[in-house]
Amino acid sequence: SWTTNWNRQRCKTEPEPAESRTVGFAPGIEKQRPVVPPFWERKRRREKGRYRFMKVVLLQDVKSIGKKGELCNVSDGYARNFLLPRKLAKEANAQAMNELKNAEAAREYKVKTETEKAQKNAEILSGKTVKIYAKPGQGGKIFGSVTAKELAEEIRQQFGVEVDKRKVVLSGDIKAFGTYSFEVKFYAGISAAMSVAVCEKA
Repeated sequence: SWTTNWNRQRCKTEPEPAESRTVGFAPGIEKQRPVVPPFWERKRRREKGRYRFMKVVLLQDVKSIGKKGELCNVSDGYARNFLLPRKLAKEANAQAMNELKNAEAAREYKVKTETEKAQKNAEILSGKTVKIYAKPGQGGKIFGSVTAKELAEEIRQQFGVEVDKRKVVLSGDIKAFGTYSFEVKFYAGISAAMSVAVCEKA
């Protein structure tokens, strides 16, 4: 009949979906045929598993990654094959994150105390004049020159403020008697403008 012919034609033109096909392995036993995903889905799954990331805390400065103590997000393979074996970083687990927070708090406290101390010392020394006595030489010159080390020592003795000689900035060499200006840099953005009077030693 026309119904039977139509059903036969439909079976030829519309094959049964792959998900519903069965394969017989023995009489009376059937097993579902596995469905293979398309190639783009397989590629997506491979890439998803390949590019995993891990959060680490750097133990040393690492070029193009970050500085010591920073929390960074790096690829899982790079962390396990390079950073962790070389002790350049550690995994950011609960313990590491707690240590990082404590280190940041300690660093902030240190910066705060150093800033307050620098401001206090700058207020004490700003506008002050340090007196230094030197032996006269020829032509109104002095023997040698006044160095940053000498100025730092005289500041400690005359004003009771400890100054690192590397923080004393001179505008030029001091090789003659007179008054000269210089600067003491205590901290970033905190400094004191001072003067030194080089007098002849009796």
